[in-house]
Amino acid sequence: MNNKKPTFSAMNSNDDLEFNHLASTTQSDSTLSTFLMGAAVIVIVSSVTFVGTIVMSSEELHAGVKNSQKSDYFAGETTPTARAYEKTLYRSTAAFGAIAGVNANLKVNKTDVGLDAIDSELHEACLKPNYPNEANDVARLGKISLHPRKAAKYISCTMDVQKSRLCENYYSKRLAKRLNHIIQKEVANKAYVKRMLGGNSMGATANRRMVAFSKSIKKAENKGISSGTNKGPIISATIGAQITELTKHGLLSKSDFGLGIFSSIPPEIEKYMVEQTIEVCPSSWF
Repeated sequence: MNNKKPTFSAMNSNDDLEFNHLASTTQSDSTLSTFLMGAAVIVIVSSVTFVGTIVMSSEELHAGVKNSQKSDYFAGETTPTARAYEKTLYRSTAAFGAIAGVNANLKVNKTDVGLDAIDSELHEACLKPNYPNEANDVARLGKISLHPRKAAKYISCTMDVQKSRLCENYYSKRLAKRLNHIIQKEVANKAYVKRMLGGNSMGATANRRMVAFSKSIKKAENKGISSGTNKGPIISATIGAQITELTKHGLLSKSDFGLGIFSSIPPEIEKYMVEQTIEVCPSSWF
């Protein structure tokens, strides 16, 4: 009996190996691989053709009037520039309003020396000209703090400045959040005033006398004409028209106000929203 282990060369020369079977299996595998590669090529070519058709159809869809409006809509905008703002002494009551919780506080994007490019443009165009004292305090506060009515006017101004920023979700969602915030703050302030003036306590009585005195002073300054207390809705017709304009161009949408189960659009805003009919933002498909 030969108990020697077979050598590598002996294993290679083993006549019992089924070469015919191996060759047949290899040939079958090769045929299957060729078939699969061919199918893959067909799928890839079909996919490329399909995508190309979509892109071409999209380009055709947005051709003509829509492309003209898309190229011209932001034509008047300048390149935003970041600016440095010095932290000087307070010039307004913004800090007290922020602490008391009666002001609307609007977040700004800060840099090491001031505000970023977009918020610098909004600051220069809308805050400094209308509310210079509050504008001065932004650098020290780190935010814009305004009475809700003033905040509404500031937001209204910004809706006409650097509109192209609203093509980015960050800015369209920030605008929606700001509009929501001023409505909520206005409601909260009215409720607070009602509590302070209601009841028969000494404090409530003193508050009512102070309000009456203030109104009489204003009436005297206006030559006996009382301006009344009805200031109209905080979402004015002007802001409403701006909301309609932005939603029509896809720069503000219902999704900007949230997609959660408990998210909702305030009725003061929703009544001005319309379906998008004009595309002005670059496509974000690819």
